[in-house]
Amino acid sequence: MSKPSLVLVHGSWHSPKHFGPIIEKLKGEYGYKCVAVSLPSTQTPDVPAATLTDDTKAVRDAVTAELDAGNDVVVVAHSYGGTPTNNALKGLDAQSRNASGAETYVRGIAFLNAIPLPAGTAFIDALGGKPLPIHDLRGDFAWVGPPGPEYYFYNEMTEEDQKHWSALLRQQSWLAYLEKTDYAAYNDFPCWYLSCQNDQALEPPTQEGLVAGAKAGGASIEVVKLEGADHTPFIGKHMQATIGFVQKVSASCISHNQDRARWSSEAPKFNHTMFSILKDDGYGKNRREGSTSLAAILGVFIPTFIIAVINVVAFLLVRNYFRKVYAPRTFLGTIPEKDRTPSSTAHGKSWFHDFRNLTDRFVLQHNSLDAYLYLRFLKFIIYVCLAGALLTWPILFPINATGGGNASQLDRISFSNIAKNDHLWGHTVVAWVFFLGIFAVIAAERLQLIGLRQAYYLNETYASRLSARTVLFMNVPAEAARPESLKKHFGDQAEHSWPVKDLGDLEDLVEKRNGAAYSLEAAELDYITKYTKLRSKGRAATNGADGTAAEEALSPLAKAARPTARKPFLIGTKVDRIDEARKDVVDTVERLEAHRSAPGRNIPAESAVFVAFASQEAAHRAFQQIKFHPHLPLEDRFLAVQPKEVLWKNIQMPTAVRASKASLALAFVIAFTIFFSIPVGLIGTLSNVKELSDRVKWLEWLQDLPDWILGLLVGFVPPFLTSWFVSYVPKLFRHIAKLSGEPTVPQAELKTQAWYMVFQVFQVFLVTTFSSGAAAVATKIAKDPKSAPDLLAESLPKASNFYLTYFILQGTTSAASNLLDYSETLEYLFYEYFWDKTPRDKFQTYAQMRGTPWAAWYPKFTNFLIIAVAYSCIQPLTLGFAAIGLYFYYLSYRYSLLYVRQTKTDTKGEAYKRALQQMPTGLYLAELALIGLFGARKAAAQTTLMIVLLVLTAVGNLLLDRMLRPLELYLGADKWSEPEQERLLAEEDGADTTDDADLHASVHGRRLGLKKLPKPMPRWLSDFFDSIISGSREKASSWLRQDQGSSDDSVQFSEDDIKKAYIAPAFTSKTPKLWIPRDNYGISKQEIEANGREGITTTDEAAEIDEHGRLHWNHNFEEVPIFSKAKVV
Repeated sequence: MSKPSLVLVHGSWHSPKHFGPIIEKLKGEYGYKCVAVSLPSTQTPDVPAATLTDDTKAVRDAVTAELDAGNDVVVVAHSYGGTPTNNALKGLDAQSRNASGAETYVRGIAFLNAIPLPAGTAFIDALGGKPLPIHDLRGDFAWVGPPGPEYYFYNEMTEEDQKHWSALLRQQSWLAYLEKTDYAAYNDFPCWYLSCQNDQALEPPTQEGLVAGAKAGGASIEVVKLEGADHTPFIGKHMQATIGFVQKVSASCISHNQDRARWSSEAPKFNHTMFSILKDDGYGKNRREGSTSLAAILGVFIPTFIIAVINVVAFLLVRNYFRKVYAPRTFLGTIPEKDRTPSSTAHGKSWFHDFRNLTDRFVLQHNSLDAYLYLRFLKFIIYVCLAGALLTWPILFPINATGGGNASQLDRISFSNIAKNDHLWGHTVVAWVFFLGIFAVIAAERLQLIGLRQAYYLNETYASRLSARTVLFMNVPAEAARPESLKKHFGDQAEHSWPVKDLGDLEDLVEKRNGAAYSLEAAELDYITKYTKLRSKGRAATNGADGTAAEEALSPLAKAARPTARKPFLIGTKVDRIDEARKDVVDTVERLEAHRSAPGRNIPAESAVFVAFASQEAAHRAFQQIKFHPHLPLEDRFLAVQPKEVLWKNIQMPTAVRASKASLALAFVIAFTIFFSIPVGLIGTLSNVKELSDRVKWLEWLQDLPDWILGLLVGFVPPFLTSWFVSYVPKLFRHIAKLSGEPTVPQAELKTQAWYMVFQVFQVFLVTTFSSGAAAVATKIAKDPKSAPDLLAESLPKASNFYLTYFILQGTTSAASNLLDYSETLEYLFYEYFWDKTPRDKFQTYAQMRGTPWAAWYPKFTNFLIIAVAYSCIQPLTLGFAAIGLYFYYLSYRYSLLYVRQTKTDTKGEAYKRALQQMPTGLYLAELALIGLFGARKAAAQTTLMIVLLVLTAVGNLLLDRMLRPLELYLGADKWSEPEQERLLAEEDGADTTDDADLHASVHGRRLGLKKLPKPMPRWLSDFFDSIISGSREKASSWLRQDQGSSDDSVQFSEDDIKKAYIAPAFTSKTPKLWIPRDNYGISKQEIEANGREGITTTDEAAEIDEHGRLHWNHNFEEVPIFSKAKVV
């Protein structure tokens, strides 16, 4: 049977010219005859407005002309063109034409995201009885409304193509939308429907509703989804897939001698995989669009739940076998006895008994303030999400379900189903209540955090530390940094100072010295091990303790056992590794001492200095008041810095260098954040394996791979690689932060947290929501900032479906894998059994505990809250899903901080403070989205109220920051509120010092945050703040007092300790004590003596080599010669 003629019917505003490229290919490459209908309702401005009758006649005339010419016909109808097409084909089916003696007929209809309507329905009825935002009415005609055709029709094209095709658009007669149809062809003809999944004009849920309505009326329509395609799939990159669709329709239509009944039962089904382009676009776009069904949610939940159960069961099975990995805080020597987590296993109870009975306060008392606050942070966002679900679900679910839209399945209870503006009042009221409630609890939590941090600072255990009363001042003139000028520049309360001297290349020399020492240690281990193995295979062992060790060392067997190496590497002569390493140690130590004592190691012209004060109050006062460069944009004072936290090379960096490095780092992070979608997009091409192999010749072999491998490439590899890639982002940012000149590790961590928070919001939320490249999003908003609400409004409802599954995946699989953390177990086993050789290596691996990467943890879950809040009034389900997912995460992190993790970066609550300050971002985005959604529906009153709420939120947040930042920055302790100080502060404000009420009103707020608080501050507000802060401080103080009195807390420092406390380790560190294993032949003793003659301290205690050459060491840390309890400065 010959190919049918294709009659193509365009949609609103379009013309036959838009079919030009696809007609050219269909004719030239595939041999089809093509006829494009020009609908009268879409013409130039000089033509009167036409009706549906006119359009129906135009379609029927074109079809009958082809039939009369002896050609069968397949009608290809796009968008509005589906309405006149569905109305025009009465009597042109095979049965009717055969009955009239005609041989040609219409074989079928190919709807391209079209609008076929039931009989007796007007196009306006499908619009909900009124124009949509896309319709800009001007009399009897409509033009494309904002944001314009580039957004509605051509959003998958380049900007140049968008301009070209937009210029060809024409006006659309509104009268054609008002006339009712009188026939529905889809009941009499075989039909196929191409559903474009990135269509912004006719969204996928609407397309599904049209098809569902047709099927309910008895139509049989085969649907093919085209992922990533916009409203015009016959133009641009999806044209080939559209041609494939038309070809399949043409081939599948029935011949003229087949009756309708047989077609209905035997019509061939599409193999959707033939359209390779229909697959995921590489960033999960297809999962974000279309309606969400309960079946789809269960389809995600069931496999992820199974994986989570497998992870949890595996964890329970291996936990007791690998306590070093899964419960080191219960026994490891690096944790003081008083801070170890109880282990009830010895008493016959399960560890879960302890986990259930221990409170989060235990983490505060025995781990760190930061660890406790992180658990508090997770509980806080869980409570916000849970309260939001309890508020929104009973109100918004019924409102959305009765919203009058045609959304299906779970989208019926989302904003997508709202077609009546009156229903938007519910969303407006809920938004005001919920968003203001969130703002209030964030403010209250920030106040409680101030009190909690005050209690921690004033707690005796912390206050007794030297670091608690020490301040790091940077960019200090050399004269002020000298000890003899201490009290002149820093006041009478200053007791000690440690000016930072020029390091030069000292750190490099220290690193070389330590490397040489460890090389000597490894060479001696090889010597002892090899000699022991040779002796065990040869003659009987002798006792090295009987005075024959030297003789043993000179024997031919000993010489054969001594390790050698070529110097230079590979090509040089053989040298004795032990002698060479020993010589390197001695030479490096001599060079190091010479450099340390060089007269050039003076205080630079602009240096840094650590100053210890007599009390913590004096230190905080100096931190607040002393500033050498008032207008310097960089932070130049840092409180309570511990020596181990200092980045010594950075604190001696000149101000200009530090500023330029900070600027370069910021520029890099911004560029990286914007263009991160490029590597992710490249990874995403794996999900289009078939299209890739079709287009790239040398990849054709991919088509021959087994299905299960293709399944892995398409479904598993892209998200796995993307997750792996994203996991390294905070590590990269942390490295950049340290290079940018940050003076301490906590400051670098806080900068990393700020950067990664921006990355999370931009890439994980905004770009995912907008479903396009980061650069494109940034460009659109940069060109037209006012478009941000509209972009959010259009993108958020569709992307909500993606985040439902996102929270399921995160809350089940990710939380459970966080508990198992198999990679940590495998890493430990690898180092223990394959990599570590020396006793030092094995001890360090065993003693090493996992840290707490706050900069990676906080932004991820702050973004969780931002996403949940942004969708709270659009798809309230996200709040419940987020709360459940976060609760599972809370349990996994609670276990980790009780049993596994050690706080290595101490921000003293600063990380949580910054997370709280970042949370209002979710309120801004939610309010902007609702402004866009309400504005698009021309709901003026609701839009105005949301604009008012946005302004209130922004102004309120600015005022809150202004009032709380001084309290968050300085220690507003009650110890500072002495009567004389109150009188002086009141006089400074011009208050009456004889009036107690006036004195209190003036001083109270100043006392909390000193002179940095805005003035005047109303007394009622300062009283309210004080009541929350004081209550929190007293509660936390009582918790911390319960943990005092242990001998572990009292660390005694000698004068020498204090003298060296804040001197760079490069000036004071000693050559490492070498630790080699004892052997049965005295070789270790001989090496100890040889090293001792060169001044290298060596020991063979607590480690030994057995007769088979295997290393054993004593796991009792008290016996390990290189272990010493850390002194907390």
